Amino acid sequence: MQEIAITRGFATLAYGENADDAFQVRPGATAAREFRVMAPLREAGLTKAEIRLLSRERGLSTADLPAQPCLSSRIPHGTGVTLDALRMVEYAEEFVRACGFLVFRVRYISQPGRAATAKLQIDPSEADKLASLEGKIRSAVRDIGFYDLVVDPAGYRPPPQIAR
Repeated sequence: MQEIAITRGFATLAYGENADDAFQVRPGATAAREFRVMAPLREAGLTKAEIRLLSRERGLSTADLPAQPCLSSRIPHGTGVTLDALRMVEYAEEFVRACGFLVFRVRYISQPGRAATAKLQIDPSEADKLASLEGKIRSAVRDIGFYDLVVDPAGYRPPPQIAR
């Protein structure tokens, strides 16, 4: 991150952690502190609800978007986070989003001796769309570099929040 900041002439990096996030264990927050990345929303004491309200009052299109946690949250704890893995997840999620899904995650599942598998979790309210698009999504994730696609039958579930 620091190399990118220097290359692009940024004196400071910032990210979207807010006051609600401050009470949860988040590997990304630990990394941000280590690299001196600022969290202005948290520092201002703004909660998710307050940020959405302020965004709505200002007419921002982002006011009601679903949360988009750091891509590294798609990689299991204990698995090394690499730029290649993050890009694979990013491209796969861009493709799934382009298929019309709104609430989902593509998880990166390491496979000993072969490429990682993409685990797709779709919000149960959108599951009906998946049957007609699963083959197209499977083909795309293979083109991106995943070995295969598995669909989580339980669908997308927000991860449990771990208190600090």
